[in-house]
Amino acid sequence: MRNVRVGTRRTSLRLETAVWDALHDVARREGMPLNRLLTRIAGAQSESSFTASVRVFVLGYYRGLAERQQRA
Repeated sequence: MRNVRVGTRRTSLRLETAVWDALHDVARREGMPLNRLLTRIAGAQSESSFTASVRVFVLGYYRGLAERQQRA
């Protein structure tokens, strides 16, 4: 479990190491701090929990990359 800042509030988030690694990778690719990425995910949250929203976001992000690579 790690403490993170989402917007102006601190919260804790429990994710697998692979998901943390992926989040850091996405933030780097998008040129933004991890906290800003997490704030964006929270703003678009459509799952029952923030943790689930993060996992779904990461999956969707990499699916999108794979689809774009297949079309190229």
